Parts: sequence; structure tokens; C-alpha cells
Amino acid sequence: MNKLALVTGGATRIGAAITAHLAQQGREVIIHYNNSAKEAQALSESLQTTYKGKTFPIVQYDLFNWKKIDGFWNDVVQQYGVPELLVNNASLFHPGRIADTSTELMESMLNVNFMAPFYMTQAFSRTATNGDVINLLDTAITTNATTHVAYLLAKKNLGEFTKMAALEWAPEIRVNAIAPGPVLPPPDKSIDHLNAVALKTPLQRIVEVKALLSALDYLLTNKSVTGDILFCDSGQHLL
Repeated sequence: MNKLALVTGGATRIGAAITAHLAQQGREVIIHYNNSAKEAQALSESLQTTYKGKTFPIVQYDLFNWKKIDGFWNDVVQQYGVPELLVNNASLFHPGRIADTSTELMESMLNVNFMAPFYMTQAFSRTATNGDVINLLDTAITTNATTHVAYLLAKKNLGEFTKMAALEWAPEIRVNAIAPGPVLPPPDKSIDHLNAVALKTPLQRIVEVKALLSALDYLLTNKSVTGDILFCDSGQHLL
């Protein structure tokens, strides 16, 4: 195990927590970012201080440009080596009902939330002789909610792709997914909003980040699991 991982959107929010958690496990983590250069640099420097001998490189790429992901991936491999773990965490989240969804909104949601992880995983499969892919979904994939229709369609597609990729690339590569529930409030919402959402779940509690990281550990350590979507959502998917 070369313990090299790449986390998309790995500089902020859940992505930063995943990056730090993987670093704690002894992995060298490549931190991908798009617009969060300061956060990526700060996280890298903090991890370098804590875990001597590792560099935690940061790499910038706009996942909207999914057609050029092969070039991005090849550059990463040439400079840092072949990752054995890919975490497709980066995401865009914008509202829009069916009647209000413009072609621009649909394109941006599909490009970042589905097309990019699709082709990032494809590139991973070409270079990795074995390893793991973890896709971050959304518990709402079990619903037909239309408040964020373009976003949700992209995440639903990514969920189905998780199962298809797991079948095609077994046994060398395992592909799994985590579907979080109320973990962190959206950037434009307060903790009160998150509490209100959590109270409507069967367990009536916010999903702690450490619970999400435990889900990640389960998928990485249980070598008999592939094609699984692990809901970590206080039971929200049951509603």
C-alpha cells in the first residue's frame, strides 16, 4: 500500500476533515482545490507541521472542465505518484426547481457533481493496479425533491455510477459511496437551520463529522464491500 490519496475539494468543510483524517492514518494526501487556495495552503502547512516527512501537496483544478481531467490526472501522477485512494468529495450545490433550471445551471451541476468524478474515477482506474474510490453523495438521492433538481440529478447519477464502476473494475478496485445527511449547514445557512433539519430525522440528531469519518474507515477497511452506498444521515433516507 503506497498510502497516497487524492481528495477533491480537500481544503474546506468535509473535504478538509477527510484530508486531516487520512493524514492521521499515515497517508500522504494530495489536496485538490479550485478557489480555496489560502485554505489549501494553510491546511497543507498545518499537516506538514504535525506529520513530519510528508508534504501534503496542493493542486488546483476547475472540475467544471471535465474534458481535460485526463491531463490533470497525468500531471498529478507524474509529479507525485499513483494514488491508491481517490475521494470524490468536491461538489456544487445551487437551488433550482425544474421549471427554473437553466441550461447553465444544469451544466454546472452535472459537470462538477457527476461528469468530473466519473472521469476522475476513469483516470484513476487507468493508473491504479489496486485501490479504492469513495464518492460523496447526498442522502436526498432517495427522494424526488425538486428544490435543487440539477444538483440532485447529478448526485443520483453518481450513485448509480458507483455501483456500475464497482462491478466493472472488481476485483482490483473497490468503488463505494457515502451519502451524508445533516452534517454541516450550507454556507448561506446557520446552525439553527441544521438543527431544524436534524430534528426531522428519525434519530433527531446532527451527523457529527467524526461519524462520517467512521463511515469512511468502514468502507476502506472492510475489503469485502464494494458498490455500496453507506447512508450516514441519522436515518433521513428512511423518510
